[in-house]
Amino acid sequence: MRAATPWFVGPLHVSLYLVLSVVWMLFLGSAIGLALALGGDSTPDGLDIASMEPRWVAVLTSLQTGGLGLLAMLLTLLLPTQDPLFDVPARHELWSRLSDGLAAVRAPPRWLAAAVVTGGTVGFVAGALAERIEPWLPPSSADSLELLEQLFSSAAGLDFILLVGATCVVAPIVEELIFRGHLWSALQRSMSPGLVLVTTTLLFAAYHVYPLQALALLPTSLILGWLRWRSGSLVPPILAHAVNNALAAAGATYGGDSAPTGLTVLAGAVVLLLVVTTEVWMQRGRSS
Repeated sequence: MRAATPWFVGPLHVSLYLVLSVVWMLFLGSAIGLALALGGDSTPDGLDIASMEPRWVAVLTSLQTGGLGLLAMLLTLLLPTQDPLFDVPARHELWSRLSDGLAAVRAPPRWLAAAVVTGGTVGFVAGALAERIEPWLPPSSADSLELLEQLFSSAAGLDFILLVGATCVVAPIVEELIFRGHLWSALQRSMSPGLVLVTTTLLFAAYHVYPLQALALLPTSLILGWLRWRSGSLVPPILAHAVNNALAAAGATYGGDSAPTGLTVLAGAVVLLLVVTTEVWMQRGRSS
């Protein structure tokens, strides 16, 4: 019989992951700095992303994100099943523990379709939100978005392929493994699904550091969490995340003006209608 899960178990596992994530990023930054120093680059801007070639930005960000994802997978194996705090699995339990903890299960086609629709529309809402709040934030808050545009607009050939891979493949998979996979699974052991949704939404936004990007990503993060919650699978949020990032990469590559207000309103209406319709349909299914 499974022991009762104390209320602090979820926050404990989240705190452990966050601490080890900081350790990993400090280690990686120190290793890169040492490599630059040994290579003769002693300038203070040796780690300045804005001055790096796009291919190296893609490689380093993928390495950083990949390490965080691997850490999430390893800690998922320790999530409690029998013991209320930590539970080390036997060798034959490794895959089942990972698949259960990360919700690595197939999703019905309707949820894949919902992921494509929401992933392709919620970005317009996030972009409109960014435009509205940018005047209220310090100029440096937009640095990450400007850097993304600069990288994609200047990349070509191998640089462009690596950037697309890092942005549209690596980031969606690994970030969902972290936030809607490990952290979601840890928190749901001692929190209601709604509270888990809110908490992981805020953590995902905070992960992007820059205030403008973090605030603008709140609608996207909320939709990704909703897909994870209602589908019971990590596949729909990964797919929606990839579609959203692909559209953002296309916008950064080819530039252009911001989306018309009418298109933004339509995109928001599509997302809202899909969510409401799905919720009503699921409630009727439970009551019948």
